[in-house]
Amino acid sequence: MLLVRALSTQDSARSAHIIKPELGPFSGSLPWGLGPPADVCCRKDHHIDLLARLQRRLRRERMSDLWARLGLQPEDRVLDVGGLPFNWSLLPRSPRLVMLNVALPSTLAPGPPAAWVIGDGRRLPFKDGSFHLVYSNSVIEHVGDFQSQRQFAAECRRVGLGYYVQTPNRRFPVEVHLMRPFIHWLPRRLQERILRRRKRWFLREIRLLDRGEMRALFEDAEIWHERMLGVSKSLIAVRHPPRG
Repeated sequence: MLLVRALSTQDSARSAHIIKPELGPFSGSLPWGLGPPADVCCRKDHHIDLLARLQRRLRRERMSDLWARLGLQPEDRVLDVGGLPFNWSLLPRSPRLVMLNVALPSTLAPGPPAAWVIGDGRRLPFKDGSFHLVYSNSVIEHVGDFQSQRQFAAECRRVGLGYYVQTPNRRFPVEVHLMRPFIHWLPRRLQERILRRRKRWFLREIRLLDRGEMRALFEDAEIWHERMLGVSKSLIAVRHPPRG
């Protein structure tokens, strides 16, 4: 059974609906998409600031590419798994958005109006083919081991007529969550020695993927590459939704 209520906002012209499925407790520790993204964290290092600016530019280009290549329309129903509405404000027009996360944002997230669902990306509370497109940006690397990632991928494929699932490329030399070069290529013991206590979350919560693993998870997808300075920074599994 779905419980629906209105989320009050300071802007009376905008409201969001929360669709809360009666699911069991989520076993993970990270509220996907609710923390500050790597490209907006405040840092003092000049090289990290440059990477952050490039990240912001890539985010805009990614959404523009999504709009143009997939031919999204305002009447299309889109499920965003683990995200926030801000990305969708970068489009010329917004589709009919449903945002799914393990918790609600503490304040109304900026962006176009959206319905909100509390749920687990590994067991989505929707029927097969419920959405024109399932979208996920930098979430699959957070969901756990490879089996959990397989479950997440299978649910995106099941619920969406098409899907667009992006994740950082493990082969990219800079680890984009930490904004540090090469650390994700080091042996585990060396990573533990290098990372201070406040960075240990990376070892617990992040499992990066390469192209071969993305191909194994999304067998019916095209694998797009998002490049930074000519190097593949992100991998995007795409199945085009049908038209007509």
